[in-house]
Amino acid sequence: MLHALLVDDEQVVVNAMKRRIQWDKYSVDQVFTAGSMEQAQDIFQSEKIDFMLSDVEMPQGNGIELFEWVKMH
Repeated sequence: MLHALLVDDEQVVVNAMKRRIQWDKYSVDQVFTAGSMEQAQDIFQSEKIDFMLSDVEMPQGNGIELFEWVKMH
């Protein structure tokens, strides 16, 4: 089974993606959410994440910076 991480500073967007995507269709059994780059980093350090969907523009760090951080860690 897979673990996904949704990252967006707009909680409405995260909630909509979490509800509307048929996660079981993609063998995802757990969906984590983060509202910032810092929260996403904390989750990556404590959980096994198989893939991430992230907003590109967020305050205090963007999706590109987060992607680079994930590659390095």
